[in-house]
Amino acid sequence: VFKQKELLDFIRSNIMNKRKMYVGSRDRSAIESLFGRLDYYVKTPEINSYSQIESWWPSVENNVKNVEFVLPFTGQSTRVINKRLWKMGAKVQSIDMGSWIDPYCGIVNRTWTKKAYKYLANLQEKK
Repeated sequence: VFKQKELLDFIRSNIMNKRKMYVGSRDRSAIESLFGRLDYYVKTPEINSYSQIESWWPSVENNVKNVEFVLPFTGQSTRVINKRLWKMGAKVQSIDMGSWIDPYCGIVNRTWTKKAYKYLANLQEKK
């Protein structure tokens, strides 16, 4: 969040040009503005996504073979996603990047996101 150049360099060199799937509740256009075109977008509930995992997980499972990178932004469910991908032997990269996407998308719902918001709002201008 606070090292924008490093974050953007990482995204550009490791994520942007890969076939990817986003799993989370944030707006698709906001996610694509940062990570580039999404090949798959799996919408999850904003709160307690695990409670409905059986409704959205099949989309992940059925399409993971078509991507190189999974972007899970589902809170605690991200751990479950990564474990399931591991157990099924999925040949993808997947990184639990935490909740920093919230202030990037304009969601300021924690104390730290109030500080991060001004940094991430500037990130959109630097892309």
